[in-house]
Amino acid sequence: TNYIPPGRALSFDGTDDKVTLDSVEAFNFGTGAYTIETWFKVTDLSTSRVLIADFNGGTTGSQGVYIQTDGHIAAYIGSNTPDLTTTDPVELDTWYHFALVRAGDSAVIYLNGELVANQSGLGARDLQSATAMTIGQQPSGSPFYFAGDIDELRIWNDARTVVEIQEYISTTVPEDSENLLAYYRFDLQSGTDLPDRSITNIPGTWSGAAGANTVPNWVVSGALADLEPSITVTSPNGGNTYSVGDEVEILWQEFNVEASDSIAISLSVEDSPYALITKGISSDFNQTYTWMVPDSVSNTALIQIENTTAGVNDESNNYFMIEAFVEPSVTVTSPNGGEFMEIGTSETITWQA
Repeated sequence: TNYIPPGRALSFDGTDDKVTLDSVEAFNFGTGAYTIETWFKVTDLSTSRVLIADFNGGTTGSQGVYIQTDGHIAAYIGSNTPDLTTTDPVELDTWYHFALVRAGDSAVIYLNGELVANQSGLGARDLQSATAMTIGQQPSGSPFYFAGDIDELRIWNDARTVVEIQEYISTTVPEDSENLLAYYRFDLQSGTDLPDRSITNIPGTWSGAAGANTVPNWVVSGALADLEPSITVTSPNGGNTYSVGDEVEILWQEFNVEASDSIAISLSVEDSPYALITKGISSDFNQTYTWMVPDSVSNTALIQIENTTAGVNDESNNYFMIEAFVEPSVTVTSPNGGEFMEIGTSETITWQA
């Protein structure tokens, strides 16, 4: 049954609160794919804060998600240096949905359902920590205790797509979902035991009675919020070069958009006002449109996608180029007339294309 917010969350005091999950082996993903997603609200960044980690004190084999003092989120995947870091900082006292996805030698971070960091070429990182996965604390070395609230933590043993992540951002997930390895709802009033709602059943245990929270501080949650609709242009997104007459796939991502919402696709060249290319409803486009590049040669072209129903839009991050179409041609340069050649001799034929 899907839960209608507000539910409950666990508030961490930033001093010694943590939840230790009751398995080491379950979260040793090896070189396989996995996803970690959760809602959080951080209240203090006087030091770095840990969302979840199984750091073992070594240089390989463990992982963790940290919020740095500047508000950027950093993910460590089998290393002791950040493998990917978000560009924009999170704000204090604000609820966010976070997701880290690892597949092969690549990893991505989504924040509120939008791609905010990606990294490839990580190699075959073998995640085999001997330390238990811990919520709100780095279990080895500096603890970096989390300060704030955490809710709806889900760990999957597959690489969730952005569509799958967005589908359940604002609601709970079915407890028997395929590839759901662990699921912590946090919907409790008291007690130190954190149940796992997945069929795997890996519970967690709270500790931290020496700090401000002498018992677990279960609070009203701000998670599962109905997030604002958004649109993100993904292609063309800058640096591309097309020729007049080319067929180009315009791609974008939609979040929290109704199927019946009106979508307008427009082009700007040489910093002119946007001119409409086409319009329709979201369900007709399915976040893609095949565009015939017009005879509008420009070094400063931009695409804009606008949801006119919800009043949100996005444009290419940087300019792309539209070049004039050049007819293919071949010009023979030799022999080109007037040459004398003897029978049986070898001659070089040359041309320009």
